[in-house]
Amino acid sequence: MRGIKGALLLVLSGVVGLGAVSLLGQPQRAQAEVTTPANVIVIAREDVPMGQVLNKSMIDTIEWPAAIQPKGAFQTVDELDGRVVNTMLSRGEPLLANKLLPKAGEFVGATDGVRRANPIEAPAALGGTNTANNQKSVEVTRGVQRTNKAL
Repeated sequence: MRGIKGALLLVLSGVVGLGAVSLLGQPQRAQAEVTTPANVIVIAREDVPMGQVLNKSMIDTIEWPAAIQPKGAFQTVDELDGRVVNTMLSRGEPLLANKLLPKAGEFVGATDGVRRANPIEAPAALGGTNTANNQKSVEVTRGVQRTNKAL
């Protein structure tokens, strides 16, 4: 009697196990595909160093979910052609307004490819220390190795 109970339990557990496997092995029923609205934004196609003037070969557009679109993102490449990056950008990173220099004016000069001059028109620039008829000199140098040589 004891052997029959054990055999019956073994067969019953096998049937339940096979039923579970067959249910889990079936393909999922086709679910309605949920689409999220997307916008086109501009991203960096390659790593862009700080101070670099952007051109169309450095940037690209991709579709980005509208629900999580970054604030200040640009939608067209033409908006950014000729703009200058004020921080380093990584490949695939969205180009945002706060990562670019303002369009205050054109560059008035570039000495050696590292230093650049840009007129600042807004009196509130430079933390409010810039006033009318006042000139400030701000130099940002990154990645430049200088050697002090005796003249």
